[in-house]
Amino acid sequence: MPAGTRAQHPGPMKQLAHIAYPMLTAAGLLLLVAAPFEVLTEIDDRPYSQQALASTYHVDSLLGLVSTLCLFLGVAAVAGRTGPGGRMISGPACVTVLLGLMGAAFLQAVSVFLVPSLATSAPAVLDAPPSGWHAAGVIVSLALWVVGIVWLSVSAFRSRVFPRIAAVVLGVGGAATFFGPISGFLMGIGLLWIGIAGIRLKQGGA
Repeated sequence: MPAGTRAQHPGPMKQLAHIAYPMLTAAGLLLLVAAPFEVLTEIDDRPYSQQALASTYHVDSLLGLVSTLCLFLGVAAVAGRTGPGGRMISGPACVTVLLGLMGAAFLQAVSVFLVPSLATSAPAVLDAPPSGWHAAGVIVSLALWVVGIVWLSVSAFRSRVFPRIAAVVLGVGGAATFFGPISGFLMGIGLLWIGIAGIRLKQGGA
């Protein structure tokens, strides 16, 4: 190596950018795979403590956790991207989504690692309605998530960072969070579309 020169290493954000579309693709695929298990959990009318012992609940929770982590990495990696017209995707929208996803990841981790043991050791705790800090945390997390994903979808639509129809599907899916499995299905389609389109665009420009 010539004197006075140093090897150039890409910064962490540039390295993260390479995984944006693969992570969004993985998140979309996992949400679609989880959709049937979410439906089965949704129509199960047994107490929550009994639902938590079912294999469908375990699969749904695990897929939800992994998809949330993939989506977190994907959104973090697309922050600051610009569309064909030079318009940048909203940074505050990305931050809002990421905050909501942090809360969602915590709740999913609780469902995967803590809830099954509580179902056998303290079922009354699970069957009691959320209250206090638990209820507040769930409400804040969901509010950040819904506001953030709709805001991000609108920003992506306007900047054309994502395919516009896919951004609409993603936004509608996020807005439908309180309507059960249809939300995950729509978001899965939107994210899979966005991810595959981004990968193809990158391969075509290589």
